[in-house]
Amino acid sequence: MTARLVVSAGSSHSYYGYYLDGLAAVYPDAGLAFAVEPLPPLRSARDGLAVLTPDGFKLYFAADDHATVDEAALDWCDAYGQINVDPSSPRDGRVVALGPGFGIRPSGLVRAMSSVVRASHADRAGLGGTVSRVRALVRHHRDRQPLAGYVTRPSEPDYLFLLATEWQRYPAVNERRAQLIRALRGIDGLRFEGGLVSGSRPAVIGDVGWPSMSLPDYLARVGASVAAINTPAVHDCLGWKLGEYLALGKAIVSLPLTRVLPGDPEPDEIMFVAAGDDEIVESVVRLRADDRLRRALEARSRHYFDTVVAPEPAVRRVLATARRKT
Repeated sequence: MTARLVVSAGSSHSYYGYYLDGLAAVYPDAGLAFAVEPLPPLRSARDGLAVLTPDGFKLYFAADDHATVDEAALDWCDAYGQINVDPSSPRDGRVVALGPGFGIRPSGLVRAMSSVVRASHADRAGLGGTVSRVRALVRHHRDRQPLAGYVTRPSEPDYLFLLATEWQRYPAVNERRAQLIRALRGIDGLRFEGGLVSGSRPAVIGDVGWPSMSLPDYLARVGASVAAINTPAVHDCLGWKLGEYLALGKAIVSLPLTRVLPGDPEPDEIMFVAAGDDEIVESVVRLRADDRLRRALEARSRHYFDTVVAPEPAVRRVLATARRKT
């Protein structure tokens, strides 16, 4: 009988495809099955992915924006992988900081659609629910790139690119990002591109508005940028953007993070952390002037991605915790 990975039928393939890829790499000979019971219930498709492994471990992955822990899922599992871990919260030894992930295109659209249909059948989503899920998968496949599309590119010392989302419901976040963009525009001799993108809606903060672009174009511009500027996302989460910066092997300059990075990297090991706009500008100027420093930081960020937060090592770290705890 073929070994099987049994996973939550109702989990979002857009949010959890990253970890499904990791599970497939760890268990290459296992088939994929979808179930509702005896797995813990999901409040929404983004909340989690419960997994029964072929060797009998119960794993749970939480990739949503919040730092709260699903207590029912924690009671159920042997190890709980979570992207957004609050360092001030009481720590359970089963909780593993995943680090930032991001949406990736599934390896085959037909196979992914088959999985969505099988998952919908397992949780009795009905025809309407199945059609909605297939449409979401097709959009995700259109808009995202496979993990292989995240490659390192030579950075250009006189070019800086930053694109951030303009959130209609979070005006304080928008103004904070707009101030940073204005400060970066003012660096002498640096060609700056980017701004706030608001999708199909008109920009609220017009002087820093920027049109939407395809993901391949975005990745090419980020790849060429002298640095990648990271700001905490909504709910202070580790956004997809940070995961993409690591996968692209960028010299990252970030405002302080309020969520745990796995492995406890040393200061300046994988990114420069700046207290505010002035320090961000200073860091960009420093990276622009020092090719050796910039390239060393680029190499360390990609190495961190490959060994700690990419799909396979992330899953292996959760599995290692499960083995220690059982």
